[in-house]
Amino acid sequence: MEQIMKIDVLHALEDLVRIYDSSAKMVFREATDNALDILATEIDIKIGKDSNGKYWISFEDNGSGMDKKTFESYHVIAKSTKTYGKSIGFAGIGAKVYLAVGDFVRIFTETCCGNESWSSEMYRKGNDLMHSTPKKSSRKKNGTYYKVLINYTDYLELQQSLEDWVKVFCNNALLNGIKISVNGKSVKPWIPETSKTKSYIVMAENKKFPCKLHLCKNDLHKSKRNIEYHINNHFVKGRRPDYYDQVKLEFRNKWFVSVEAYEIADYLKTDKSGFRGGWWKYGDAIEKKIFKELQKLGLISTQTKKAAAPQSLAKAFEKLLKGKFAFLNPNSLIGGLIGTKRPGPICGPSPRPPSKPGSKSPRPGTSKSGFSVVVSYRQNDKREGYLDPGSHQLVINSGHALAISTGQDKKAWSYHCTKVVVLILLEEYNKKNPISISKFVTTQSEFMDAVRAEVKDWKL
Repeated sequence: MEQIMKIDVLHALEDLVRIYDSSAKMVFREATDNALDILATEIDIKIGKDSNGKYWISFEDNGSGMDKKTFESYHVIAKSTKTYGKSIGFAGIGAKVYLAVGDFVRIFTETCCGNESWSSEMYRKGNDLMHSTPKKSSRKKNGTYYKVLINYTDYLELQQSLEDWVKVFCNNALLNGIKISVNGKSVKPWIPETSKTKSYIVMAENKKFPCKLHLCKNDLHKSKRNIEYHINNHFVKGRRPDYYDQVKLEFRNKWFVSVEAYEIADYLKTDKSGFRGGWWKYGDAIEKKIFKELQKLGLISTQTKKAAAPQSLAKAFEKLLKGKFAFLNPNSLIGGLIGTKRPGPICGPSPRPPSKPGSKSPRPGTSKSGFSVVVSYRQNDKREGYLDPGSHQLVINSGHALAISTGQDKKAWSYHCTKVVVLILLEEYNKKNPISISKFVTTQSEFMDAVRAEVKDWKL
């Protein structure tokens, strides 16, 4: 006999609340997200304490409001007129998720859409989520107003953080003319004082990403990152790119790029703190384009680049890691591919042999043996190199003092690459299979000799 599966709605909402850093930030973000989704141009936020000692926060926007049918749907958890991937707010959830915080919560809503005005109240009765029957309202102004009773902890956090959150999460909205006020005070956007700006569009996988690059006169605020991704005027993610250390020191904190990522809204994490796996096929194209723009502006230091290790070295390593030194192969050390963590930028081609016509290409950055070397300039990283467990790539840090000391000497650079590769592979092996110092040194010497024998045109 078939039976319909039931869902504990309250428990589901409680889980959603926990996804956020705090329930205070959750109610703020859901409310502003929804207002921006409906293209509101004014959002008025107020916070206070009523005569009964209850704390509250209210949001009012001048959007299109809800007609009777939409307002009825508004009371059904997870039912929405929104299309997934075309908006940033939870479809059918919104600030209603705050009902999971406690049985004291009440949400009063009033909306006006043309000649229609409606109001209702949502609340909890035990573990049941309830709402009053929608009734006609006297509201005449198009838009939606709702007031949420909140706990004291959230009240304190909101009171202290509201203006800052508006500037962080809604700065693009403010820059684009959307008016947001907190307790009657208009919030001013962060506007970089620039010496140069440039707008352009990046195409990736047939999707368009409008970008705006700012070369600033002063250093960015410590809370800002060089690259920010936005959707519908709402901040999603800030990044300091992997090539950050390749930017000339005097400009390192003086450039800023805003990316409109509306086209990949369906990759958003539930709490809007970033994107889910798979988004990087777009992010990689965007950030490579940004790198090229920085090069055109002369912001990239020519002293930070290092050629990749010679391909002859890669072939030698691949052969040896399949034979006598197979126990040091990254596949053996890590135990198979376990992720897709991306190493730093590749400075020069990855030293893997080209695929034969008709053969399947290995995963980018990984040879058929599961081994490849990439070079990344990481001046602030004290390591000479490291093994990336996600991609099986061995990353050589060309920003390390010893790497820099090789200068333009190709043989010295090749020797350094070999030394780093052998040392790191042995260190990784030693973590799982401890060996004596003498055995470590002997194996290191034998491996170096074997590489020298394979690379005929290179004398160590």
